[in-house]
Amino acid sequence: MATFGTEGPKQCSGLEVMRYDSHSLHHEFGTTLRLLDILTVNHQTPSGLNQQFLYCYCRVE
Repeated sequence: MATFGTEGPKQCSGLEVMRYDSHSLHHEFGTTLRLLDILTVNHQTPSGLNQQFLYCYCRVE
């Protein structure tokens, strides 16, 4: 799963977005998913802004 991280933008394409850390994102999906790994990536947009993304690797239990 991928989403904006806690340091990601508050809006994207004019719309408000949710920002997550690994625990809050994992909580959204309940206990059926086991969190395996987390990756945080800073992506530079064509306009030069940085956007933080959070990737959570999970397995269905």
